Amino acid sequence: MTQQGRSQGAQGPDVQLPDKNIIAQIIRGDTRRLIDEAEKLGRILKDTGLTTSQIRNIYGMVKKMEMIGYEQSRGDLLLLKP
Repeated sequence: MTQQGRSQGAQGPDVQLPDKNIIAQIIRGDTRRLIDEAEKLGRILKDTGLTTSQIRNIYGMVKKMEMIGYEQSRGDLLLLKP
């Protein structure tokens, strides 16, 4: 992600990251804010053509890493980026 708070994937769209105050609220446990930001991101990803199968694949990998432990799954976590 660049300093301007935007990320451009090889095939993906620019995505505006939440500002630091919103991120701080989420970290402090503001679940309503987390849900709002997740819904915004979900709409952007849907509009760019992300399929439910792709979402399920990512979710499945994250759940597998959760069961194994994130430290042991560090390599798998890095592979989620592409």
